[in-house]
Amino acid sequence: MTKIMRITSIMSAVLSLACLSMPARAFTEGACKDDVKKLCGDVKPGGGDIHECLKQHEADLSQACKDNIAEGKQKMKDKMDEIKAACKQDLQQYCASVTPGEGREMACLRSYSDKLSAACKEKLPRRPMGQRIHHEKKADTPPPPAGQ
Repeated sequence: MTKIMRITSIMSAVLSLACLSMPARAFTEGACKDDVKKLCGDVKPGGGDIHECLKQHEADLSQACKDNIAEGKQKMKDKMDEIKAACKQDLQQYCASVTPGEGREMACLRSYSDKLSAACKEKLPRRPMGQRIHHEKKADTPPPPAGQ
């Protein structure tokens, strides 16, 4: 029973991270574009802020946007089910002592990437779900201190 709870915790943590890490374009293009303009026009993209704004205005969203978000959640759940099935043995072998939640088990799997089964490697996302690729440096981000 503990293993089932652990796997459920993994899925829950990764789904939460994935929702927060959805790129702003997921909401600013397509079905939610008008909702974002109307309800969250003053919110700066990045860090999940647009997603959070839409969540706060859930009752006011258009049906098309609600359907789009529900579809995205279902796709993520399906992806997590695939990862869970493919990595079950690897989790038991390498990460049994890791406390579930907050992406710790996914981080554990990544730390054993050279030892994971081929099936698990194939299903794991290429980069952690909470990370984004930044193509340009923001102007308001100060440079790192000298010597670092």
